[in-house]
Amino acid sequence: MKEHSSNASPAKSLLEEIENFRAAGHATLDAIRTDFDARLDTIKALVADLEAAGEIPPKKLRDVRDMLVILSHPRMKPEKGRLRDIKKMESISEDLEMMVEGWN
Repeated sequence: MKEHSSNASPAKSLLEEIENFRAAGHATLDAIRTDFDARLDTIKALVADLEAAGEIPPKKLRDVRDMLVILSHPRMKPEKGRLRDIKKMESISEDLEMMVEGWN
């Protein structure tokens, strides 16, 4: 007869759940990255169009200067991998997105 350890099954289940959690975390981070990149690509395209058009209207020029200020000092420490930096990235990209919303 096969002996069963009382801890074998829960431990195996826990290992599986840890891997499921890891996969869900990676998928979430991938989705955040995809959204972040898409947002920045849209902003870059609008700024490139603005630059290609030649003279920048005064309101848009103010927006461009404000965006430069926002991006010049984000105060992030990527090497630490902190959640607050992800929140800051989201906040900055949302601010930039709001600034270019009325450009079309």
